Amino acid sequence: MTRLSLMAIEEAYAEFVGTQDPKPKKRGFITTRTHTMLDGTLCIFVGHRVNNPLNSSHGSWKGTWGVRKTTRGKVMRVLAGVARPLAVKHVVFVRYSPRTLDPDGLAASLKSVQDQVFAWLAGDNTLTGKGDDTGKSVSIAYEQYKQPEFGVGVMIR
Repeated sequence: MTRLSLMAIEEAYAEFVGTQDPKPKKRGFITTRTHTMLDGTLCIFVGHRVNNPLNSSHGSWKGTWGVRKTTRGKVMRVLAGVARPLAVKHVVFVRYSPRTLDPDGLAASLKSVQDQVFAWLAGDNTLTGKGDDTGKSVSIAYEQYKQPEFGVGVMIR
């Protein structure tokens, strides 16, 4: 992760937090919102809790798909009203939560968000959309921040 992208995340989140109530909610969710910074970075914030799927079972494939479908659906609705950028070089996924995850759990928890963002970038913003998220043409990074509210942030540059 480059210093520039870390600064962009902190700047976007600081601006975003400044628009919220000064009293943070206990274990609530961040407000869902999109924002374009002056340098052209598209910032998307989704008030949704993502958990590490590697540590638990949802009972069957139906339970697992239900969790993925809910996450992808929330991200899909936010992205539906946003114009797609023409050229994307960097995508940073950020998890906001009271507790942190280990690196492999962080990547696994953001997989549904990553799948939906790359499907949207490919022009297929549906629950079963497919996109190239291999990291060959776009650099992908993951971050996490401890805070009382749950949420997911996506920075696209």
